Amino acid sequence: MGPAALYVNYSIQFLSSLVTVVLNTSTLFGQLKANRANAQLTMVLSHMFIHLLFAFPTVFHSGYGLLATTDPNRCHPLIFWTGNFAYSTVIATGLADMFLGIDRYVAITRPMVYKHRFKNRFTVFALVVCAVAVLIMVFVIVSQRVEAPPEAVGFAYHTNQIVIFIHVNINIAFSVLNVLVTTVFMVKLRKFNRSLQKTSMSAAHRSDLAKANKIVIYQMALEIAFHITPTFVTCFVMYAFGWNWPLLLGPYPFTLLSVYIFACSILYRIKLGKKAEVESIKVIRTSK
Repeated sequence: MGPAALYVNYSIQFLSSLVTVVLNTSTLFGQLKANRANAQLTMVLSHMFIHLLFAFPTVFHSGYGLLATTDPNRCHPLIFWTGNFAYSTVIATGLADMFLGIDRYVAITRPMVYKHRFKNRFTVFALVVCAVAVLIMVFVIVSQRVEAPPEAVGFAYHTNQIVIFIHVNINIAFSVLNVLVTTVFMVKLRKFNRSLQKTSMSAAHRSDLAKANKIVIYQMALEIAFHITPTFVTCFVMYAFGWNWPLLLGPYPFTLLSVYIFACSILYRIKLGKKAEVESIKVIRTSK
């Protein structure tokens, strides 16, 4: 892997994560100040917050990575610690994707239970599990830290390879789970949409539910395209043929994950921005 591959990967990671930080921060503040809160968006906003937690350390890790590729006196502790937090939060993004799918499944199969008992409790549970998973991964990586060669730039050279193995397999496990959750949700959503017009649901509730479901459908499509498929393909060729593509092309699975999260930030901005909120209110008033 040459410096050009690292430079391309770090450039994409840096730009994607920087835009994600700006957009998600702005969108979250906009939703918190909204005149009419959408009760269906609690887990979606939490999902956005977890993406923000991933993007923030990635900005610093990839930003310094760009400098380190041409600096012979690179700071290895900075590479290790920024990489530690960035790669540890990857676990939380996989969990958040799975929890978001479960949240939507319950919202359309048990709407009253979801509204009065499930929504807030499940969001708190999801955030706690994500936080614990990140902290555990941080401590595991610290315990497996190794002395990197002076010329090393990538984070993988700063920790034991067993950590990379664990990290890859956790990502595979979450990808499989997310495919299952996505499949079940889409099947249920199709049946739910057919029966939606027959329900006595209010226009506001129907609009909120439709918006949340649409967001999650697009998010799932982005996840499959930029995260799940590349993870499966990379791992398949590695285990089946012994081809280590990241060794040749750089940390492109991590780069594609940052692109996926960047794409989600644009999706959230479009669907939850001020213009979208005004249009949603117009729809509700028209249907009354």
